[in-house]
Amino acid sequence: MLVYVVFGLLFLLFRVLDETVFDKALEKDIERIKYYKSLDANDPKKLIYDAKNELWEAKYFKPKPRYHDYWREYNYFTGEWEDCYLVDPVTPEMLDAWHERVRKAKNNLRELRKKYPNVKVD
Repeated sequence: MLVYVVFGLLFLLFRVLDETVFDKALEKDIERIKYYKSLDANDPKKLIYDAKNELWEAKYFKPKPRYHDYWREYNYFTGEWEDCYLVDPVTPEMLDAWHERVRKAKNNLRELRKKYPNVKVD
């Protein structure tokens, strides 16, 4: 019975946190995005904000192997069924292109920060 009470209180606590803290943080993020989207295209804050986003996207979207087909095979040595996949591996050209994109994004952000040293972006 005590377990139900504890889980119920935790559930209520997370509901309250969700409605107060997390929603306020989300609203703050939305306001920040709207502010940067409303800036002029040549504004230094906008340029640095876009460069930071480009760097984040370049780092986040690293090439991954693609799984096409799936089947199961019986392994007679272990006596169990195994999951098998047909995979397109990541090629060295894909990795080189990804490294180049990250390098360009880093250099772009570095140059903008040198050009506008007093501009602070959240």
